[in-house]
Amino acid sequence: MWAQEAFIKPSNTRTNAHFGTSLSLSTTGDVLVVGSPGENSSSTGINGVQTSASFTNAGAAYVFTRTNTTWVQEAYVKASNTRRSALFGTQVSLSSDGTTFAVSDPGEPSAAT
Repeated sequence: MWAQEAFIKPSNTRTNAHFGTSLSLSTTGDVLVVGSPGENSSSTGINGVQTSASFTNAGAAYVFTRTNTTWVQEAYVKASNTRRSALFGTQVSLSSDGTTFAVSDPGEPSAAT
């Protein structure tokens, strides 16, 4: 029988952030990565300032871990070169052991190689 274990929300909930557009769960079910391509913060990197809403649809990814039935947000992840309309987090993929993940950034406009 199935039962809801938790209701997971990001630390900076906003309208139209599209939290949950993508997600990936480790094989053990204890690590979850969730994409939010509509998130608007201008911060970069890991666990930056989340209060800004100046970069519309920049996107973010969130890492959650579970102990027993309690889920905790472990990381708030942004691109290293956050930009408006980058849609970071449109897709996420987590390794089976939950130690490595990848995040797509389809609107990233640079010509960097």
